[in-house]
Amino acid sequence: MSIPTLPPPPAAIRGQHTWSNPPFPSYQPPLLPLTERFLPLKQDVATAVALFAAGYFFFEWGVPVAASGATVFYLACLGVALPYLHWLGIRQTRKSWLLFALAVAGALRFTVFDVRSIDWFLLHPLETGLCVLWVATACGNAVAPRFGGHTLTDMLSQLVATPVANYTAWFASAKAVFGRRAAGSPAVKAVGLSLLVCLPLFIAVGALLAAADRSFADLLDGFAQLTPPDDLGLRLVYVLGAAPVAAYIFAILCGNGRHHRARQLTAEGVDAKLAQARLLPQSALAAPLAVLAGMYAVFFAAMGTYLFSAFAGALPSGFTYAEYARRGFFELCGVAVINLAAVGLAYLLARRPGGVFPVSLRVLTGSISALTCLLIATAVSKMLLYTQTYGMSQLRLYVLWFLVLMLAVFGALLAWHIRPGDVSRPIAWAGLLAVAALAFADTDAIIANHNVDRYLAQGGEIDVAMIRYELNDGALPALERLAVQAPDPRVRSEAQQAYAEKLAAPDWYGAAAQFPNWNAVSALNR
Repeated sequence: MSIPTLPPPPAAIRGQHTWSNPPFPSYQPPLLPLTERFLPLKQDVATAVALFAAGYFFFEWGVPVAASGATVFYLACLGVALPYLHWLGIRQTRKSWLLFALAVAGALRFTVFDVRSIDWFLLHPLETGLCVLWVATACGNAVAPRFGGHTLTDMLSQLVATPVANYTAWFASAKAVFGRRAAGSPAVKAVGLSLLVCLPLFIAVGALLAAADRSFADLLDGFAQLTPPDDLGLRLVYVLGAAPVAAYIFAILCGNGRHHRARQLTAEGVDAKLAQARLLPQSALAAPLAVLAGMYAVFFAAMGTYLFSAFAGALPSGFTYAEYARRGFFELCGVAVINLAAVGLAYLLARRPGGVFPVSLRVLTGSISALTCLLIATAVSKMLLYTQTYGMSQLRLYVLWFLVLMLAVFGALLAWHIRPGDVSRPIAWAGLLAVAALAFADTDAIIANHNVDRYLAQGGEIDVAMIRYELNDGALPALERLAVQAPDPRVRSEAQQAYAEKLAAPDWYGAAAQFPNWNAVSALNR
C-alpha cells in the first residue's frame, strides 16, 4: 500500500479553508466520501506517530491530576495539530487564532497553580473544549457561527460523533508505517518505526541505567521524571494505553482536517429534531406549572420574615447561625435545579401554534423563574451569613459559585420572558464566564485569605487544620500571617505548627515538587 501525498491548494485560494463550501468550484480539495475507507497520507502517518508518544506521556505524567505535566501535554497536542492542519493546506483565521490563543492560555494555567479539586471536572473539560473548537473552526466544520446554544452541538459533534466515525483512522495510519509496499518518504517511515518500536526499548534501557547509576537517575528525573520503575509492566501498560488516547485525538484531527465523516451533527438537523419533540399541548404543561408556581407562592407567604432575615444579617429567634444556614439550604438548591428542568422541558416540549411559545406558558414559566431568583438570592444570603461566622471552605465556595451561576441563568430566562430573543447565547456566556472565573482563580488562596482576614478582624473560630491539609500552597502566605498576628496564643501556636508542617511537606499532595507536579505558586511560596 502506498502512502499518497496531499497536493497543496492553489495559491489563489490560500486562506480559504472552508472546504465544505469552496469559493472556487474549479478547486476540489481531497475530501473523503463517508463510505470510503480511510487512506492515510504522509501527514497522517507522521501525526499518528507523534500522538502515540503524547498518548504514552498522558499516562506517564498522570495528566488528569498533574500540574506542569498537563501543560506540556496540551501544548504538545496543539503543537502537533497546528503543523498537521498547515500541511493539509488549512490556514488559520482571526477567529481560529483567538481560540488557539485561549487554548494555550488554558494549558498554561495548570502550571501557574494547582487546585485539583476543580481541575479535573472544570479546567480539563474547558481546555478540551477550547482545543476541539479551535480545530473545528479552523477546518470550517464548526456548527455554531457564534458562541451560543449550538456550541453544545459542536461539542457533541466533535467529542463524540467525529471520533466515533474516525476512530480507526489512527490504526490505519499506524499500519501504513509498517506496510511493506509503503511508498512514503524514508524519513517519515524511519521516524515512525523508531518511535513506535524503540520507545518501549528506550524506557526499559533508561530505567536499567538509572537503577545502576544515581547520577544518571538524577539526570532523567530533571528531564522527564523517568524514575527507575519498580514494575516495568506498568510502563508496558502505558504503551498499550497510548494507542486509544492517540486514536481518539487523531480521529478529531483527521476527521476535521480531511473532512472525513466530520460534522455529523448540524444546526439545522438539531433544530429539526427539537421541533419534532414539541408534542405536548398547552394544557398538559400549564396545569403542573400552575401548581408549582402556586406552591412557591404559598411557601414564601408561610415563611414570611424568617426566610428573608439573612438579607438583614439577623438571626430568627431560637436559631444558631449553623442551624439557620443549614435549615433548608440544600433543599432550596435542589428546588432551583428542579425549576430549571421544569422551565427547560416546558420550552422544549410545548406545541407552538404559529411557531410562537404560548402566552399562558410564558406567564407561568416567567413566574417560576422570578420566584426561583428569589429562592436563590435567599440561599446565597444564608450561606454568606454562615461564612461570615464560621469561615469559608472549598465546598461552601463551590456552592456559592453554583448558586450565582443559577441566578444568572434564571435572570436571563426572566429577561427572555419580558423581551423574547435568543436566550441561549447569554446563558452560554454566563456558563463560560463562570467556569473560566472558577478555573482561573486560585480559590484555595482566596479561601485562606478570607478566613484569616475574617478572624483577625472579628475574632471567633478559625479552622487551621483545614488550611493546613485541604488547601494548596497558595494558602501559605495567609497561614504565615495568622502565625504572626493571631491574638489568641492557642491559635497562633496552631498556625505556627501548621505553617512549619506545610512548608516542610513536599507539597500539599505529598508528591515531589518537580515535573510533572511542579507549579509556580508552590515554587514562589516556598
